[in-house]
Amino acid sequence: MAISGVFFILTRILQLIITIPIIGMLSWFVNGFIKNNQLTPTYILVLFIASVLAGAWILFTLIGYAAARHSGWFLAFIELCFFVTFIAGVYELHNWAGQSCNSIDVNSYKAISLGPFNYQLSKSCNMLKACFALGIIDILLLFWTFVSDATSY
Repeated sequence: MAISGVFFILTRILQLIITIPIIGMLSWFVNGFIKNNQLTPTYILVLFIASVLAGAWILFTLIGYAAARHSGWFLAFIELCFFVTFIAGVYELHNWAGQSCNSIDVNSYKAISLGPFNYQLSKSCNMLKACFALGIIDILLLFWTFVSDATSY
């Protein structure tokens, strides 16, 4: 196995490690909204869907490494698609990035948009900020794998 193969596998493992907490935290929100029979806000749903699909893609390409390494252009195209969807998901969460989680007004739009999680504003805010930060890391890793897949073949 060449050094590029080792980097491919290590990058995929790192992407999976970064994506799993995003899926977990955002699924907690989605589950809460579903239990309360409310629509999940777009700023949660976009990154959740992107991270679930990207997590499956990362896992499948990691398992099928032997076949995946021979289709660089296809891998690069899919990586570019996930790169763009993660940018959209992180953009939807950008309003929470600069929010001070200790001083959220209960009557603000952000607090009201959390619906059933309005009683746990600090926890919910911190989880959304963590998803924002992990999403940015995933964007960088997806861009890295896009460039490496596109230029290696």
